[in-house]
Amino acid sequence: MKGLALAGGVAANSALRSGVTELAQEFGVEVHLPTMAMCTDNAAMIAAAGTYRLRHDGPSTWDLSASPNWQLADVS
Repeated sequence: MKGLALAGGVAANSALRSGVTELAQEFGVEVHLPTMAMCTDNAAMIAAAGTYRLRHDGPSTWDLSASPNWQLADVS
């Protein structure tokens, strides 16, 4: 049997959970949804990493930008 799983912060979206469940039933796909307690994002981890970096390297310059395509090797 085919299956679909949602994970991470997006899995807390109630409209998404409902829509995925309906589609899964329509197409005969088993859906796996984590409990809401397990649908957290990584904000605490990012905050801890930011705190470490601030203490280690000091504040960033005002011209700092972000890219969703950065690889870990590019920013470490």
